Amino acid sequence: MKTIIVTLTAASLLVLTGCTTQRPLGRDFGNATQQNMAVQIANPEVSKKAPTYDGAHTTTAVIKYRQGQVTEPEAQTTSEN
Repeated sequence: MKTIIVTLTAASLLVLTGCTTQRPLGRDFGNATQQNMAVQIANPEVSKKAPTYDGAHTTTAVIKYRQGQVTEPEAQTTSEN
């Protein structure tokens, strides 16, 4: 009985020592998370003015869309080349 208690105690100590070991965190820990959040959050300062909705303009846009007369937007680039 005493052997079982000693064995269980030793096994418990080995398990607990494995839980206390912690790797040191790198200097850049969390940068990926911060970067992902930054690119997904919209800038609230872009426009202070609320968008307006004009029923006549919207109606004209829907009619042009249904008739296939939609003006294609120009291609946008992110560089000055």
